[in-house]
Amino acid sequence: MNVTALRKQLSRLVDSPWESITSAVANLDCVELCGAKDGVYVRVLPAWNDVLNVQKAFRITRTSKKHVDLYQFLARHGTASNADIKDANQGPIFGPAYGKYCE
Repeated sequence: MNVTALRKQLSRLVDSPWESITSAVANLDCVELCGAKDGVYVRVLPAWNDVLNVQKAFRITRTSKKHVDLYQFLARHGTASNADIKDANQGPIFGPAYGKYCE
């Protein structure tokens, strides 16, 4: 599921939808965060596809982690210059406290 759409839905129920998403992803063994050029998604892990009746699995790209990291950075800071993002890419942005992501 697209994280932007999920954040919009959760914003009616919780004060911090992004924190709720990352907390849920961290606590559920069946999902992870993945990214692509068109956004960040909550993806069902392949081992759970049959159990959760997933018809079309999200295809992971080599840059998935970078897309999730960028989304996390912008969710945390709102806006950033290219220099800010480049500096942030030198270290881990997205750690265990924020859930799991595709690699």
